[in-house]
Amino acid sequence: MDASNPFCMDNGWWESSVKICLPKEKRKCLSEADAPQLEIEGVHHQSLTSIITSVFEDSVLSTFHMTPFQQMWETSDRHNIEIFSEAYSSIAMWEAYAKINSLPHAADDNLEHVMASLMMWLDTTHLASFGDTSLWPFYLFFGNQSKYTCGKPTASTCHHVAYIPTVRCASLILLLH
Repeated sequence: MDASNPFCMDNGWWESSVKICLPKEKRKCLSEADAPQLEIEGVHHQSLTSIITSVFEDSVLSTFHMTPFQQMWETSDRHNIEIFSEAYSSIAMWEAYAKINSLPHAADDNLEHVMASLMMWLDTTHLASFGDTSLWPFYLFFGNQSKYTCGKPTASTCHHVAYIPTVRCASLILLLH
């Protein structure tokens, strides 16, 4: 690939193939290794670690909520109601944060221990006006950012992790028979 291609290695992209184990009707496999496999070629992807590192080194980190918190609403009759509105105010994030901070740390470790909340999506995209050429983009958002920020296309909070080509049904039928 040439350097003008946005999916070149210089831009952090790799091209690989992925093997997927498939079930076969009326046949029991002794192990997953014995199952029929479908190889999907042309999967373009980036390293999750590289994406997380680049985001955590960017100035956008100042908009992240690194410590989860609980939101409560006190009603007029003095009842407390817990409010769940963001990933960083969820019970799951609070429990994960507590677990990370309860792990043993080196004696000279005085850094704050935080977590990256990763939210991933896949969605099919048609690539042509005519025909059925399509692709499955794999997106990453950070749960540490407000949903209101993530909802703004101009905020550039969506990170592209992979592009998975569509598998044709004919390939599956030939493989399974």
